[in-house]
Order: sequence, then C-alpha cells, then structure tokens
Amino acid sequence: GPTVTTFNNGSMSLSDFTSAWARGEPLVVTDCVLQGAWTPENLSRQHGTTKVKIVDCQTNIQTNSTLTRFFDSFTEDPATRNTVLKLKDWPPNDRLERVLPDLYKAFEKGVPVPEYTTADGIYNLASHFPHHGVPPDLGPKMYIAHGTFQSEDCRGSTRLHLDLTSAVNLALYAGNTLDGAPGYALWHLFSPSSLGRVRAYIREAVDNSIGDPIHNQETYLTPSMLHVLAGKHGVVPHTIRQYPGQAVFIPAGWAHQVSNQANAIKIACDFICTENLEYTAQVWRELRTQRLVGQYGDDVLQLESCLWYAWISLLGIRNRLRASGTLKTAGWKRFTPSQNILRLK
Repeated sequence: GPTVTTFNNGSMSLSDFTSAWARGEPLVVTDCVLQGAWTPENLSRQHGTTKVKIVDCQTNIQTNSTLTRFFDSFTEDPATRNTVLKLKDWPPNDRLERVLPDLYKAFEKGVPVPEYTTADGIYNLASHFPHHGVPPDLGPKMYIAHGTFQSEDCRGSTRLHLDLTSAVNLALYAGNTLDGAPGYALWHLFSPSSLGRVRAYIREAVDNSIGDPIHNQETYLTPSMLHVLAGKHGVVPHTIRQYPGQAVFIPAGWAHQVSNQANAIKIACDFICTENLEYTAQVWRELRTQRLVGQYGDDVLQLESCLWYAWISLLGIRNRLRASGTLKTAGWKRFTPSQNILRLK
C-alpha cells in the first residue's frame, strides 16, 4: 500500500509534524515512551477489582467482568481461545485523570506533539472550551484487547469506522504473536476520496447493512475483501503495523479498522484541529443522519460550541499579541475565523 510518513519522536520538530500533517495523511511517530509500567500485571494489581464491560469482537455482545478476570484471559493459549474480547473506551463513563491519574499525567507528558494532542494544547481547538462549561470528553481512553488473526471469519479488534475528529493512538504493550514474533496492531486506513467506492463495495458484498455501511460499524474487511476492493474498485488502504512505543495519527475523514495480532494495551485521544476541520464537520453531519436510521449514540462532540469558543479565545489571544507588538502574522493564518471556522456553518 501507500507509504506512511514516519518520524522519530526524539528528532521530530513541531514544524516537521505540521508540514506533514497538513497533507492530510496518517502519520506514525516512533520511540514514544510513557513513564510507568503499563502492563497487564501492573494494571491488574492496581485496579483489578474495577468492574468493566467486556465486548466480544465477533458478536459485539457485552458481559460484566472485572479487570483482573479480563487480564487473566491474557494468559490463555490464543490458538485454543474461542472468543476475542476487548475492553473498549475505558473508562467509558468517567475521565482517565480521575480513574488512572498516573497514566493520565504520563500520557500528557509523553504523547507526541502536545500542542495538538493534550487537553491544553493551543492547536487543539477543544482546549479553548471554557473551564466552567462541560467540555466534550475527547479522552484519553484505553483500548485493551485479545490478539486476533487474519482470516475470512475474523471481525478484527475494531471494525471499519469513521471518527468525528482526528486522533492519536499510542501502543503501550503487546504480547507475542502465535508464531512467537513481537506483537503488533495491524491498521488499514482509507482516504476520504476512496470512501464512496468503499461504501459501494460493502453494500454490494454485505446484505444486512443498515444505514451508512461505514458508520454502522458492522464490517471488518477481511483479506479476500481487501483483495477484491483493490482489484475491482482500485482502493488500496494505507497499512500500518503498530508496535509498542509507536503512535498512529489518524486524520479526521479517514475510515480505519484494526486487528491486534497479539494481546495489546493502547491509549488514544481525539483532538480537533484546523487542518482536518472540514472532514470533522462532514462526519458530524453524516452522523446526524445516521442517528435517524441506526443506533448511533448522542452528539457528544458539541462541535459548534467548540468552534465558537475557539474562535473567541484565539481572537482574544491574537488581539493581545497584536497590542503588545509580538504577533507573528504567518503563524496565525490557520486561525483566521472567516476561512477556517465560520465557513463550515
């Protein structure tokens, strides 16, 4: 598939990232280290009694469990395991800084490009939401899952879907694959320009698709489906093998699916940035329609409110810098409201 731009975290500058990110393609950043030991043993020891909902990746059926019982299943032989389970968006109804404050602090300190990816990063438009309000919960959240496999019966770890915003996903831990090799997560990412053909193929290949065939999150494209998609429709995804210590940056508007090739622990957060704002608004409108025909959840992003508060905040900062004579005009072009925010209304 197409080549994915890769940076080393220690040598990447902010300008390196912004120049590549402006092209609107996925990126990988290597050598990302978070302080602490974020392993199954450590998390089980510290939070093992926490009650969680476990999702069967094949059937989407949820069951109640504890973190310890879930991590105990990591020791089972994957070759004989009948189910592939995951812990999705953990914690689901609380913020990570309250449940795992140490991990939250480590993430904020160690995640690449904090100007975009942290809760107070200036290029993260959601960071300008007023503190006295109720800002959208963009994470970080944890994603913990069994290893799966590439076969015609596999539904992967995360089915094909589109996120509302851009996102960064950092791998913290992976076991070994079935053949004993270092574990990784296999990503397939599809560009916005290819999604019409992807949707047409899913409608053709899957009869039970309800509503939008990507937003319903019912399909994982198997190896043979990817082969047909490439040969018949000319769609070849960006493919990434994500190992521990690597961060995958997914621009808004890119559909993607993931299959962990070994037991894995990852952490991810969403962010709103001007480079992908048009696609964030487009997906936001699409999901409004999807809620009318499917079971997609509530609008939790508050996109219009986020943009309004970002506009007010950034204009105030720009005016103060202009008054003090320290404004660098070139660096603020991305924040021109008439071009980047108001035109999306």
